[in-house]
Amino acid sequence: MSAGLEVDAVTVRFAGRTVLDARSLSVPAGTVTALLGASGSGKSTLLRVVAGLLVPDAGRVRIDGTDVTDLPPHRRGVGMVFQDDVLFPHLDVAGNVAYGLRAHKVGRAETAVRVAELLDMVGLAGFERRAVTTLSGGEAQRVALVRALAPRPRVLLLDEPFGALAPRPAGDRGPGASGAALHHRRARDTRPRRGGGDGRRGGEAHGGWWQHLAGRPPAARIGMLARSARATPRDRRHR
Repeated sequence: MSAGLEVDAVTVRFAGRTVLDARSLSVPAGTVTALLGASGSGKSTLLRVVAGLLVPDAGRVRIDGTDVTDLPPHRRGVGMVFQDDVLFPHLDVAGNVAYGLRAHKVGRAETAVRVAELLDMVGLAGFERRAVTTLSGGEAQRVALVRALAPRPRVLLLDEPFGALAPRPAGDRGPGASGAALHHRRARDTRPRRGGGDGRRGGEAHGGWWQHLAGRPPAARIGMLARSARATPRDRRHR
């Protein structure tokens, strides 16, 4: 099994305020890790550093043993789904899903097959030519999800992306089910702790959705999911 994702002593400051203070995180390949913390605790900031959308003031990011800190986003093999769908309004559904494939110069025929496969997987078969402005919130979020999955990234980052997805009734959960159980989710709390600890483990949830949607065995993938948690008095002192 490959090394996975390593975040080593990453520090980020905004206007003199330290948002991440020498934070480290290790995510083994083939696992899904949930980052839990109060609003403003730096969860989204950490994901953006991993994605290459934000340059840290200090620290390094490694994927499968390779230092990617200085690489641009498109060369990292990282996909990201944001809290908002952030779809390209000038492209139709198929164009949005195919965006990463075209950037990697995947052939037209292979791209069409991959787009159709992913849309069918999330219950949007036949939506290829729909304008994204006509989609519901849940439909748009599913398009954003499969757009990130299309190039088969080494790391998939999810920044609270499922708020607009309503679960289907019991007994109606096929490949397009909008609700999901993540495969082997390992939760880590990102709140600062005395002694420089990296967080504490939470529970695990199991399900085949991750493996089915990604199109390859979970052991070949890494994922990170950012989730908010209710702030405690201790959280507020560190915000």
